[in-house]
Amino acid sequence: MPEVTFSQGSLACTCDYTITKGGVYSNTTLKVPPGKTVCIQAGHYDYLRFNGFVGAPGQPIRFVNCGGQVSVGINAYYSGIQFNASRYFVLSGSGDETYPYGIKLDQSYSGASGLSIGGLSSDCEVERVEVASAGFAGMMIKTDPTCEAGTWRENFTMYTVKLHDNYIHDTSGPGMFLGSGYVNGVALTCNGDSKTVYASLISGLEVYNNLIEQTTGAGYQVTNAPGAQIHDNTLLNTGKTSVSGFQTGGSPACACDYTITKGGVYSNTTLKVPPGKTVCIQAGHYDYLRFNGFVGAPGQPIRFVNCGGQVSVGINAYYSGIQFNASRYFVLSGSGDETYPYGIKLDQSYSGASGLSIGGLSSDCEVERVEVASAGFAGMMIKTDPTCEAGTWRENFTMYTVKLHDNYIHDTGGEGLYIGNSFYNGVPVNCNGVSKIVYPHLIQGLEVYNNRVERTGAEGIQYGCSPDAQVHNNTIQYAGISPFANFQNNGLQISSGSGGICYSNIIRHVAGTGLIVIGHLGNNRIYNNVIYDAGQDGIFCDDRPGSQPNTYMGFLNNTITKTGRDGMRLYNEINANTISNNVITQMNATPSLNGKAFVFQQGATASMSSNFTAVSSASAGFINDSTDFRLVASSPLINTGSDVSFWEVAADINGIAWADGYGIGAYKFRLASSASSVHESAQARSGQGADPETLLAERGFYSPAEPPATSFAVLSISVYPSPSSDLVTLRLSQGHFIRKVLIYNEMGQKVISQPSTSQRIDVLTFTIGYLPAGNYFVDILTSLRQTVRGRFVKQ
Repeated sequence: MPEVTFSQGSLACTCDYTITKGGVYSNTTLKVPPGKTVCIQAGHYDYLRFNGFVGAPGQPIRFVNCGGQVSVGINAYYSGIQFNASRYFVLSGSGDETYPYGIKLDQSYSGASGLSIGGLSSDCEVERVEVASAGFAGMMIKTDPTCEAGTWRENFTMYTVKLHDNYIHDTSGPGMFLGSGYVNGVALTCNGDSKTVYASLISGLEVYNNLIEQTTGAGYQVTNAPGAQIHDNTLLNTGKTSVSGFQTGGSPACACDYTITKGGVYSNTTLKVPPGKTVCIQAGHYDYLRFNGFVGAPGQPIRFVNCGGQVSVGINAYYSGIQFNASRYFVLSGSGDETYPYGIKLDQSYSGASGLSIGGLSSDCEVERVEVASAGFAGMMIKTDPTCEAGTWRENFTMYTVKLHDNYIHDTGGEGLYIGNSFYNGVPVNCNGVSKIVYPHLIQGLEVYNNRVERTGAEGIQYGCSPDAQVHNNTIQYAGISPFANFQNNGLQISSGSGGICYSNIIRHVAGTGLIVIGHLGNNRIYNNVIYDAGQDGIFCDDRPGSQPNTYMGFLNNTITKTGRDGMRLYNEINANTISNNVITQMNATPSLNGKAFVFQQGATASMSSNFTAVSSASAGFINDSTDFRLVASSPLINTGSDVSFWEVAADINGIAWADGYGIGAYKFRLASSASSVHESAQARSGQGADPETLLAERGFYSPAEPPATSFAVLSISVYPSPSSDLVTLRLSQGHFIRKVLIYNEMGQKVISQPSTSQRIDVLTFTIGYLPAGNYFVDILTSLRQTVRGRFVKQ
């Protein structure tokens, strides 16, 4: 017989009896009278079964935890706690106010429930009990009819069942299964005779103040309970379907709300993961992972993170390693184990597939600390291409707020990062026999930074249809080494439909052009970039159909050395180009290309100041003319540049402020007693295959991620009213002034242009009554020559 202490027990819990071991307890033996309290001492129990505990009206037998929380559960065919043939009793987790749920049922066999009350039991109450895992229902309250006549409706009724203030979650069946499911009777064969018998009723069922969530079955299932009162309960994500390889909970160290243990396709239509939760991917190898419909909320993304080590993903079949479709407000992070700088590693994909793909109308996402170590095509593909489905067209869909940072992408068949569609001016499609041009979506709020990209077949980084992109502090090496088409061999490509800023990137050993700008929207600032060893030009820029005229392009404080052809080659005659403080050396490294420092074609012109050019890089005063482009004390580039604060170039590539005067190139000269010794150490190690700049970064001397010493106020505009049918007002913040306004429709076509003005105004009102209904984007060029973007809706 299980141990039961027949003593006063704990005075704090007012115990008449105390249970200290799991097992089966029968009141035929124990004879606990009505009105007494049976305490269950805090601790873990495999299971508890109570038979024949019968109190009296107004004098129930109470079962309550004492001295802390009671946990119950074992992976065997038992309910955690079970009552049979019992009446007038209470099961309560109120014995210790430290715990809102003093009794916790946390494991049961695949077919068993957490709490079961049956076997002709009646008149019971359950309060403050948590069911944290159940092989079937969280709570099962019923007596099914059998061949025993005492179980039939005409002979038995369950009375007065109260279930309140409980927490039930992560069950493989319904949260609560109340009343027998045999609504219309059940056919039985008893001693050879077939008959239909009817399940007993529950009279006086009340279910209230319960929290039920993450159940595979219904939140509660109620049958054969006439007059039931079910009120003030909270149900979240109930009715899920069980999915192999996806489980609730996981490692507390990773703060897992859910854990993935198998590769495959996961749909949130089924899993119902709510915003703000963390989905852990257990360390190990997966063939592929596909996530459909995972939608968080602003400020509450769904996080996917490795746990317990590194996750590797890849198979030589036509799948991206990891793919997201129809998902929004989510984060993919390899930060789950600090042992690994890249906790998620994509190491194989088919010849036409990418390592990571985010598409299918996905938006608002972040990817960090992911390594793509092999990809048949792009390392990361971030876009939804337009098709015959109208929902994919620019006028109907925009991708917002994409952040890609601190990733390592290498050895790809195509681009390292392929972001946004390359054909801003539309692509032809044939829909039901009708040919038409459809336009790809824009990406509003793209930021790409601190990524390392190496050995890519095509461009290292390529982004398009991104009007306000910020691409900075990336390192690209050995790009375009095996392009799949001519001219797809560049380092960093700003494709059609893009604007914004591109700065402090290091681009080296590129088969084609180091930094190429084609078919852009204008209003770009390109500064503090280092470009070394480009097979074609250092920087190339043109305008193509869709480019916006009367916009500006600023090329400022770039260091360009060893180019096969020209340092800079510009064809963009429709833009106001400014070229200041650039250093270009060792151009025409391939003499047959007849390269020069600057080449202008198609009537392109530029305002130029304080640029340094030389055939030999030695005259520039670099520390090392192939690996380290910081300056020696005798460099002619020190403090000889023009003031470009108007362009908001406040600091150099390392974040060192230009406070005491601008220099030429990406690096400001600074004296540092430790610089020489650190650099010499780096040079010594470089003979063993290490790159000096990388080694300096390891020592903390050089870091592209170092925050700028000086920064400018972030400007914003208010656009109101929105929606509006006739007038819209633009107001610029921070006391700065509007120089020019451009308004574009959803197709990226300019519909309003307010020319430059000498007036110092910060508010403008426009008539928009003649414009078609839709979404519009506003670009304001400020007195600091910063472009600030807003948007409004025309009714």
